[in-house]
Amino acid sequence: MAAALTDVELKQLIDGFTAYVERQRNHYFPLAVPLDPQQKEPLEPFFSRTLFDRVRIVELQQERLAGPPESVRSILGRGMEVPEIAHMASFTMVDVMIFQETVTPRRLFHALVHAAQFALLGTRPYLELYIRAFAKAGRYLAVPLEVQAFRMDARFTESPAEVFSVADEVLLWAERGLYRQA
Repeated sequence: MAAALTDVELKQLIDGFTAYVERQRNHYFPLAVPLDPQQKEPLEPFFSRTLFDRVRIVELQQERLAGPPESVRSILGRGMEVPEIAHMASFTMVDVMIFQETVTPRRLFHALVHAAQFALLGTRPYLELYIRAFAKAGRYLAVPLEVQAFRMDARFTESPAEVFSVADEVLLWAERGLYRQA
């Protein structure tokens, strides 16, 4: 279990991480490109055309993502298992999916689930849900937004012919309050 944060610390964490995500998104957006047809084709049945029109991808070669500022890391480090962003395969910054490792269909699907969550829930609400759940659980793998993304990427990988709507599932979880459980 993570160390309890005060309301002030939680707000600082949400504000700091939101600013970090927005800075990273704005930095990488000009370098990002739309998905190519070969990347889109197997995933199109699961996601809306609107999402595909919106998202961009960056494949880092010699560079790694910088982590959040020290003010955010110092709060996160108290009793929480914080993954090193530089070691993550990818990170979705709203509509920009940044890959630090080879883009595979499963990794791309996972990143697109997060892009759909951002699009459907809104940037600030998504980040508030994520940070609150992370602060409560103490580890990112217990965050419901991640749990959902991992479940859906596993379903896609195991049975790519069994089509489901990612948007419908995101909206269902939001309606049932499942993103608030950690």
